[in-house]
Parts: sequence; C-alpha cells; structure tokens
Amino acid sequence: MRILIIVSSILFLCALTNNAFSQTNEKSTLSKWLDSEYMTGGWGGKRKELVDKGITFFGNYHTTFLGNPVGGESNGFEYAGQLVVGSEFDLEKIAGVDGLRFVVSGTWITGRSLSEEHIGNEFDVSEVFNLNLGFTFGADSYRLYQLFLEQSLFGDKLNVAAGRMATLTEFATLDVLEYYVNTAFNANAGSIKKNIPTITPDPFSAWGVRIKIKPANEFYIMSGVYTSNPDNKDADNNGLDFSFDGGALWLGEIGYSPKVNISKYGLPGTYKLGMLLDTSEFDVFGKPGKTKSDNFGFYSFMQQMLYKENNVDNQGLIFFSVITYSPQEEINSFPFYYAGGLAYVGLIKNRNNDKTGFGFLIGDYSDDLPEQDYESVLELTYKLEALKWLIVQPQIQYVLHPSGREDIDDALVLGFKFEVEL
Repeated sequence: MRILIIVSSILFLCALTNNAFSQTNEKSTLSKWLDSEYMTGGWGGKRKELVDKGITFFGNYHTTFLGNPVGGESNGFEYAGQLVVGSEFDLEKIAGVDGLRFVVSGTWITGRSLSEEHIGNEFDVSEVFNLNLGFTFGADSYRLYQLFLEQSLFGDKLNVAAGRMATLTEFATLDVLEYYVNTAFNANAGSIKKNIPTITPDPFSAWGVRIKIKPANEFYIMSGVYTSNPDNKDADNNGLDFSFDGGALWLGEIGYSPKVNISKYGLPGTYKLGMLLDTSEFDVFGKPGKTKSDNFGFYSFMQQMLYKENNVDNQGLIFFSVITYSPQEEINSFPFYYAGGLAYVGLIKNRNNDKTGFGFLIGDYSDDLPEQDYESVLELTYKLEALKWLIVQPQIQYVLHPSGREDIDDALVLGFKFEVEL
C-alpha cells in the first residue's frame, strides 16, 4: 500500500507536467483514471450500477510519515497507516423498506507510533493511532469495524441506529477537526479519549443504540447508550468480541447550525454541547486497588466561519474551539482541556478545495498527578487535493511538555500524511 501511494504521487506529478492530457479531445486511459473520484475508478460502469441498485462500496487508506529531529526521549521516524473498507446497503432500493440502511466495514492498522516509540507524549502525533489503541505498537491489527442498521423516519426528523458503532464518529466532533493530523485534534478532543479509555473512536466500535431527533433543520438532539467494554480494543479478538460485558456509556448532545443565505453576510457555523457518563470502574490515582465508578464530563464544540469568499459557502476563514471539563480529578488525567485554531479553505488562488490549518491545544493534568503539569501541541498543516482521490498533507507539530514532564525535551515533528479514496 505504501508503494501504491508513492506510485500515485509520481503519476500525479507527471500529469502536472504533461499538458497533453488537457489538450486532447479524447482522454487517455491514464487521464480518465487521474480524473476519477476514486483510485480504483468506476469499475467499467459497474460501480454506478451497483449504487443504483442500492449497494455502495467505500474504502479509504491514510498513512503518516512523521519524524522528530528535535526533542522527545529520542529522535526517530515512524510510518503508520490505516485502511477502511466496507459496504452500505440501501434497503429501500433492495427490499422496499423506506429509510433503512445497513453498514458493514473492517479496518487494517499497521505501523508504529512516533509518540510511543520516540517522543513520550500523551496526544499521539499521528491520527492513525487514535488514543488508547489497546494493541502492541508495531503489530498489524485486522478488525471488524462497523456493523449496524440505521432507520430514518418522518423525513429524517427521527433517526435511529443500532449495532456495532464507533461512538465518536457522531458525538463530540467537528468537520474542521478532520483537517489536522494530531489525534488530539482529529477528529475529537484528546481528553475525552484519555479520560474514558473504553470509548470507541474510529476504528473501534461497541454495541450501542443511538437516537437523533431534528425538530428543525438547524437543530438536533442526540443521545446514545453503548457498552463500555475494554475488550473492544483487544488486538486478539479482531473486533469480534460480541459480549455485553463491562459497564455502560451514555452520551447526550444538542447541536445548532444556523441556516444562512449564501451571501457575504451569511456565515455558517456549528455549535454543540454535550455530556457523557461511564458506569465502569476507574482506578483512583495514587491509591492502588481503589476504584471509583460513574465518571462524567461535559464538552463544548464550535466552529464558525469568520470570512467567506465571493459568496461561496465553503471557502473562507474558520475559527474553532473545543472545551472539555471532567471534574473528578482523582480518576481523570485531564480535568480541563482546550483546543482552538483557525483554518482556511481555498487560501491559494485556484486551489479551492485545499485546507490550511493552524491549531493549538493544552491539556491540564489532574492535581492528583503531581509530577505532571500540562501538555500542549501546536500544529500547522496544509491539506492539498492533488487529485479527487488523493490528498497530500505536509504538516509541522511542536509538542510542549511531553506527558507534562520536565525531563522530556519539547519535540519538533515534521512529516506528511497521504489519504486515498478507494
């Protein structure tokens, strides 16, 4: 797969320097491939035929090549990659059941974590390694990911999903966070994933039921209950532990996205408030053998466009802010967490789909962890749409106070992320 990414990049560079592709009336096979929305193309028209019949195949591969030439516990370079493949079945088209769909997918994760192997910090610098992975770094992991049914009712005013789902693909996330590489930005707050180790971000899943109500297009209320089982992230079961062991995790969220007209005064935004409660047992810091249940916390997520180009709804300057608060300091590593930043869509002329982002975060350690004070991360990144199916993303990160410790030097992280739509 790494070779495939490199070859794709070379072909793209060749296309940039070869005007013949754009000057011929009849496109070559290579030109058609480069213009496709997917790396695997349209399968000779079969892909669209299957979609029309209710079967949609999807796949994505993203990989990071990151190194820390300065700082950390040691200097090094690591590769990490994640492949997701799956299918969505529109049961309205297939079986005549209005508004019902079925989704199944799997993942493959490979590589090693630069944070784990060399830097020694908490918020992993590669979003491939979503925090608390639960398997040995450097070992391949093949996993069942999604397996759920979703029913839309009353013109999508009510939406219900049940099955194996990733909790944080819907709760506590913002579109703008996907522009970044550090896992504490992409695509959730790192504090939530650290304080609640059993919570399931991509690529992990748990049994659950989620209900979403939209009384108006601009407003929604969402609630979900999921199993809180640490075995969900065990590498040995490959995501096939279907038991209901462990506690229960509840999340509730309200969201507001004001409807605006496409004008220079209509600046879109998204605002979310949420709460979570986990009934599992958590170790009390500094008291071996003592545990406490019912861990809870609150979060606030928002993104707001500050400037819009030429009345185009998705181009311009965006501000985002993320706050989490988990008051039980005896069991939460990060009682307070803040992340914020600015992003610009289409900053460079004629590069309307590229994203530029600067973000910073600070996670304050619990007072019950006296040897650690805070960890902070700065990230500057540019997400370049090289092809419709290929993203090339150079990035720079600076990690301050890795793991909140004075004995680990601040680390500079340089590298690239590549993303391919299959």
